[in-house]
Amino acid sequence: MAFINLTPHSISVYSVNQFVNLQLNNSTWVADKVVGAPKVSLPSMGIAKITTTVKAVTTHIYSSGDIPLYVTEYGVLYIEYKDEDRNNPITPKKEDLLVVSLPVVSNAKSAGYDISKQLVSPYQVVRKASDTNIIFGCTGFTF
Repeated sequence: MAFINLTPHSISVYSVNQFVNLQLNNSTWVADKVVGAPKVSLPSMGIAKITTTVKAVTTHIYSSGDIPLYVTEYGVLYIEYKDEDRNNPITPKKEDLLVVSLPVVSNAKSAGYDISKQLVSPYQVVRKASDTNIIFGCTGFTF
């Protein structure tokens, strides 16, 4: 079994105890720092996305101006990944787990794609407490 990262960013997986002062701040996991090397670092090896179509439906009249309302329709699951040299396309093996975003997992499952059983997303993503734009890594993956 291999983990294949199909997000646009590399992903580092750490043990919970490697995060200093780990806490849940509203809905965001934050820590002051991370100590030691990750259990694994997964480089981005491709892309996974669900095609979308966005349509303006109506406009809500609000005191400060009109606010448009949209409907997003989700379509086809698109997955592509390449070998380590990023030259040759690869077909995922049945035992491989494909790391994708949570929206891709959710939409692939609800659309009934067979490959959805192989899709996982980062679990407990931890950000730097003093600057939540900085992501340290995650503690694992969720189906």
